[in-house]
Amino acid sequence: MAATRRRRQNGGECPCASKMFGGYRATRKNKSLLAKLRKGISIGFTAIASLKAKGLIPRTSRKFRGKKVLGPKYK
Repeated sequence: MAATRRRRQNGGECPCASKMFGGYRATRKNKSLLAKLRKGISIGFTAIASLKAKGLIPRTSRKFRGKKVLGPKYK
């Protein structure tokens, strides 16, 4: 009986991430920030920019206004 070996991931994205759009899933912290923002609670400029880059809220720039665009880091 041959033992099956699993290959260790050395770096890069998870192999299962290629099945998802963009390969990014929101973390617990991001989900809580998004909930606060939707309730109208201030979360800060940097947190809002981070949520936009992750495609969780729509962009406000003229080119991408109203579109949920992933930043290159999260593709």
